[in-house]
Amino acid sequence: MFATCVPKVWPRVSAVWTLLPSLSLSNRPRVLSVFSRDDSTIPLPRSGRGGPTRAGHHARARGWLRDQGDYCRAGDLPVSGETGGLLAMMLEPERADCLAWLGERLADDGLARLGRLTLRGRAERSPRPEIRAQAEWVLRYRLPDNEIPKLAESRNVTGGRLQNHKDKPTEALAAYTKAIAADPMFSWPYNNIGRLYLGWNDVARALTWFTKALEVNPNHLRAQFNQGFAAARLGRYDEAFAAYNCVLTMNPTDAHAHAHVGWLVLKVGRQSDGLRELQVAVRLEPGLDDARRFLDAQYGREARRGPTPFSAR
Repeated sequence: MFATCVPKVWPRVSAVWTLLPSLSLSNRPRVLSVFSRDDSTIPLPRSGRGGPTRAGHHARARGWLRDQGDYCRAGDLPVSGETGGLLAMMLEPERADCLAWLGERLADDGLARLGRLTLRGRAERSPRPEIRAQAEWVLRYRLPDNEIPKLAESRNVTGGRLQNHKDKPTEALAAYTKAIAADPMFSWPYNNIGRLYLGWNDVARALTWFTKALEVNPNHLRAQFNQGFAAARLGRYDEAFAAYNCVLTMNPTDAHAHAHVGWLVLKVGRQSDGLRELQVAVRLEPGLDDARRFLDAQYGREARRGPTPFSAR
């Protein structure tokens, strides 16, 4: 199974988990597979200090291991950054702060279980307060607030691949529905069904599903943003403002949320407030071209780049 799957996704080692949904951390409590560039598989013990093992010798022979290694920064290792992070988690857990980045990547890929594993370690063990705070933030707002059964996660991941990569929305809807059946408290498939209905331009039904996601998990950041977007599309501005305010409470530096609030405020006639929110948005994310062009038209290109009012959010 590994020989088939690894070449399809290399070097993004985490993507193997999307192809092998039946493999779970609970079934493999003492080993985790990592992969070299020649597509070989090697199980390494969670603790690299427990004496010699055949796997350890194999990994060292390939130049993967370091006696005093910082696997998060070992640019000379013949493995990807993701694999380096997993090596750090197993062999140098006190020097594995790159797992904060990796955990967020795993969350983006729909891998809630592995993402939670990597981030919990950073939240509890990182010597850097900012890394602990970041890991705690992702655990709270970017990952489910309950332990997800492997079947529910795998069906949600399957739905995501069908929706985003295979352009099969009807099959994706069926997969998401099965994910909910496997765990009704898993908010991600509710949100993903809402995104499907947005794609079908059925905004009212999309809003219903985003609301269901938030009923299951009020801290689901992306569902909160999507609820605001759908409510605004339907002209339900009070609901949209409330949703975006929740987003900005969770993440005050969300440039897209500031931009959406800015456009919404302009639409209801509050010119100065709307311009201020757009200014905040482009300061946080200069690539917001629509907001940038609008501000250029209002103030002139050079004037807009100077000091501007800043939101107190």
